[in-house]
Amino acid sequence: MTEPTNAIAGLLAGAAGAAFINDQAQHVLVEQVRKRLATEITGMVEAAFSEHIDAETNFQLQQAASDMVLDQLASATLDPMQPGDDTDTVEDVPELVYPDLGTFVHDKIAYSYRREVTEGIDRRWCPEWWRHEEANSRLEALWRAWEHLRLDPATGMSVWWRDHADHHMEKLFDPEGPFKACSVREGHAVPDSISFVPALPMADEPSPLFTIDTSGTGDIDDELATMR
Repeated sequence: MTEPTNAIAGLLAGAAGAAFINDQAQHVLVEQVRKRLATEITGMVEAAFSEHIDAETNFQLQQAASDMVLDQLASATLDPMQPGDDTDTVEDVPELVYPDLGTFVHDKIAYSYRREVTEGIDRRWCPEWWRHEEANSRLEALWRAWEHLRLDPATGMSVWWRDHADHHMEKLFDPEGPFKACSVREGHAVPDSISFVPALPMADEPSPLFTIDTSGTGDIDDELATMR
């Protein structure tokens, strides 16, 4: 690339913000661009055709080249987010069918999984499911997966039932699962009740435990070996 062309390229890069300033400032900028272009174009024309071109032709070349470059500047600096411009728009995020987890469980899960959970012993359910951390997490996973997979018109729902719904609901209905101490008749087992299932017993772990080694010299197996 020649030195004059390099200068024009730098000028265009500096003017890239023209579409984002007010009209008066943009007019001043355009005039400055035109002057700089005239200087650069004159130098290129004189170098190539110094003995074959007159002043009038030189002026016409300047005008034509300036108009062409300014048109390209206008196209290059057009804000793609301006109203009415349909090019390069940000993809819209689909609106949720169920606005929150509670609505999803009440309106979707409760009717999709009609099971005997009051009299039988094969399944457990807690009417206050939201009081269980595991149930909250699993049901939220079902909700998020459903909102995503519903957009697949071919196999989306089949995948949701097979890989998500049946898997998580089986864990929730399990008599030994998170609702073990609860029942539809008796309700949620409060912490001071006999049937309440506490969190898993834990001993205090060394701190910090299994931190991420960014040096690449450590190994989790080595750390485990020191604890045996």
